[in-house]
Amino acid sequence: MSEFKNRPKFISTNALRGFLEENGRIEYEVKFLDEKKVWFVWGVYPDGNRQQVYVGRTGEECILKSPAALVAHHLTYYPDAESVTIPLKTTPT
Repeated sequence: MSEFKNRPKFISTNALRGFLEENGRIEYEVKFLDEKKVWFVWGVYPDGNRQQVYVGRTGEECILKSPAALVAHHLTYYPDAESVTIPLKTTPT
């Protein structure tokens, strides 16, 4: 089991599978973007520290624009998952 001794400054979608193999996990955070609800993807280390996930090919924040997209994303990394928690409440910023 890795202790994540050399943590990168951010986690890319290209590295996400390896991050999960080293006992990291994915968390979703709901926010409003242009008055629409979206979900930001975070990588959570075993010690509870979080880093935002960015799209490997563009460098942009990994943002999911619908609950269906969140479920599909989750199943990509956790194909045997029976459920996923989708956060719904936040205040617009």
